[in-house]
Amino acid sequence: LTLGVVIYMFKANPTIDFGNEEKVVFVTLPSPPKSKTILDGNDIDRLETLLNQIPKRYQVSLSNPKGWEMRIISKTGEITILEGYLIINGDVYRIDSGIETLRTFYQSLDIVEENYP
Repeated sequence: LTLGVVIYMFKANPTIDFGNEEKVVFVTLPSPPKSKTILDGNDIDRLETLLNQIPKRYQVSLSNPKGWEMRIISKTGEITILEGYLIINGDVYRIDSGIETLRTFYQSLDIVEENYP
């Protein structure tokens, strides 16, 4: 039981750390998916800060998930964003806000938007 509480506490407030990532791909819907490849370190840091400012509550699983709205892909993993949830490398977190902030950040990036495969 103690180990379970420690694991829950660790997962309850994860820190997103892109470390020395040279590239992060930010994908959005609606269909067809579009993406922007972030290469600038300052933009990657801004994205990391925005993700870490979103209050997250660990959830054991996600039943009947609807389609994703955004994905953030790097060498260290993947973050899937869907209404009310962040899925960070397979761990599910409930969120009450932050999606619009991420969408605004995506739109503000001065990067050519491409079709995502």
